[in-house]
Amino acid sequence: MKKIIAISVVIIILVAIAILVIRGVTGNAGLAGSVPVQAGTTNEQRVNQITGGISSTDMPPGDTLTIGSPSGNVTVKNFYKSAVGIIEGADVIFAKDNNYTIDYLKGNGSFVITIDQGPIAAVQATAENQLLSILGVNQKDACRLSPSVAVPATLDKQIGGRSYPLSFCSPATP
Repeated sequence: MKKIIAISVVIIILVAIAILVIRGVTGNAGLAGSVPVQAGTTNEQRVNQITGGISSTDMPPGDTLTIGSPSGNVTVKNFYKSAVGIIEGADVIFAKDNNYTIDYLKGNGSFVITIDQGPIAAVQATAENQLLSILGVNQKDACRLSPSVAVPATLDKQIGGRSYPLSFCSPATP
């Protein structure tokens, strides 16, 4: 049990370092209207610190966006139009409820669903459907974007602390 906790802590620290390296830590970095978030904040605290929307200068024009992926480009609906806000100018939260959060990390072009409450399988299915709807893509194109599902260790000690692909992408999720 102690080994699992230690491994989870190491993974979380490595992910945090990777995000900082990818984003580039520059003190006051960020787009106009973004709010810096202190290290160690929970996902809920982070969401509560975001801006109350996105200004027109932050929003890419048009109804669609083209997102590059290792499998080629994927055209999606412009999710900035329904975004909750931007964190530090690089993290776009475009869906949030009490059970999950869906983010787009501009630094590495990745989509992340974070499960905030259980039951995990039901919440994951709802969040995945929301992702497909907001992006206006089918399952195959969603998988090409390599999105991940994050389950915090505090929610489930057995599968938490790791990221998984969407349930309909291979390999299978929890």
